[in-house]
Amino acid sequence: MALTDLASRRTSRRITEMADEMLAAYVDWRETAAKSEVAYRRWSHGPGLGRELRFATFVAALDQEESAAASYASVVGDLARVIGRRPSPGATPNPQARC
Repeated sequence: MALTDLASRRTSRRITEMADEMLAAYVDWRETAAKSEVAYRRWSHGPGLGRELRFATFVAALDQEESAAASYASVVGDLARVIGRRPSPGATPNPQARC
């Protein structure tokens, strides 16, 4: 097996793994976004009693959503960098890189 084939397989495997990570990060972000929305509705539409606590809960939910969004963005950026380095389909391999 040529080294370029092995490298291509490893890169493809890594891209698949990273795509799975990206999907998991996206789901996590959307779930935390939904929790933020619920916390916002509870804070903004709830009665006056306990309003400060509901606001603190909302801010905490926003912080969690921001963290999840940053994680998702990081994984997307990593995947984009890996895909950007991958040779385009049909590209002529470097004959000097073969065994």
